[in-house]
Amino acid sequence: MTMRLDSYLASCGLARSRTHAKRLIEEGFVTINGAVADKCARETSGNEKIVVLPNDFARFVGRGGLKLDYALEYFGIDVTGAVAADIGAGTGGFTDCLIKRGAAKVYAIENGHGQLDKTLYEDSRVVSVENYNARLMKPSDFSENFGLAVMDVSFISQSLIYPALKSVLKPGAALVSLIKPQFEAGREYLSKAGIIKNPAVYPHVISALGEKAAKSGFSLCGTVRSPICGGDGSGNIEFLGLFRLMA
Repeated sequence: MTMRLDSYLASCGLARSRTHAKRLIEEGFVTINGAVADKCARETSGNEKIVVLPNDFARFVGRGGLKLDYALEYFGIDVTGAVAADIGAGTGGFTDCLIKRGAAKVYAIENGHGQLDKTLYEDSRVVSVENYNARLMKPSDFSENFGLAVMDVSFISQSLIYPALKSVLKPGAALVSLIKPQFEAGREYLSKAGIIKNPAVYPHVISALGEKAAKSGFSLCGTVRSPICGGDGSGNIEFLGLFRLMA
């Protein structure tokens, strides 16, 4: 009897879930009989020598956790005891990072559904909010305001979320957001593959976001380049920004 490689990794404990297994395979951390496995759907009987190479993905349920962890360390943000909102939670890399760093509760807010890793879905400190449009957030949708927010959204400018996000945050709250220039710059700045063609675009994107944030009451306090490029296969350079909601 054979099964898909990603299913096999999850079933025998080499990965936390099929989602985790998929990431390991796609990033080249799984070998079969010494050769790198590059297809999740590859059939295996389990009799082959399957090895998961050392990697940082074991730290968090999603590679986004590595990005946020780097930013929190860089900006010196202590999330211990925080009640936070994770906008665009997806698998939950950001949420997992916050929980592991001591956050008391994280609302994992996601426009889609069924993406949050099972370990987080079953964690009492995580509130899963699915099928929810963050652009329409309002205080009455939540039992409390947030002292911290993190955000990772795609295919729209994150500035579209600032006005609604402001309404659910406490004055002085921090926002750590993943800035994806490919979704902020105009199409004329992208290659056919969706990659920013000229690095000179980056500071303009960040400056423009800072101006848009200010109109919603946020101050852009700093940015840092992400230690990991975009996970959409493009290799786009990304940044993490620290914003503060002005009192």
